[in-house]
Amino acid sequence: MNRLCTRPAKLTVIHAVTVLLSVGFAAAALPVSAADDYDHYIGMTYTGGSIDALPGNLVDSGGWIVRNPSANTETDYAIADITDEETNTRLVFFNEEIGRSVTAEGDHAVWEIVDVMILPQSDDLARVDNPDASVFLRPWCSYDESPDPELFALADTADYETAEFFPAIAAWRANIETETLEPVTTEGLLCVNIGP
Repeated sequence: MNRLCTRPAKLTVIHAVTVLLSVGFAAAALPVSAADDYDHYIGMTYTGGSIDALPGNLVDSGGWIVRNPSANTETDYAIADITDEETNTRLVFFNEEIGRSVTAEGDHAVWEIVDVMILPQSDDLARVDNPDASVFLRPWCSYDESPDPELFALADTADYETAEFFPAIAAWRANIETETLEPVTTEGLLCVNIGP
């Protein structure tokens, strides 16, 4: 069951100027007018594992649990890669697990959305050195080859079969202390290829 809480809205709108400063990449102006269409999801809850869990035309394409960066243990937070099929807009939901739902279908997390971000669209990202790059959302990114579990990025996975690391195109921190999605620099950031 979905409910709307009174938690203050804190939609993270991603601007090309703030996140796509990496050398070797160029970006067209990203449309941000649709941001107001998604901030109302902050504070809403939904149950994972159900095809009808998300409202409207939203589809969950997967995600991962955000681990504690200091203890490397699981937290109650997760990233969900969401698509609004009506507008073809990709979103990131930063979720907190607030309970469990046990039904005949199984035992599933109940998520509260604590922050929402509109992802730059692949068409808005142009690789100067590789226009045929494959761009996917990836966890396990780091600045020093030691993965930071709060970091994630849109990464160029064109060399998926052979690459040890993927270069980041745009990146963010899922800050579990502030419950916000924060843009971070892509300079020197690599994402681990966790396997073909």
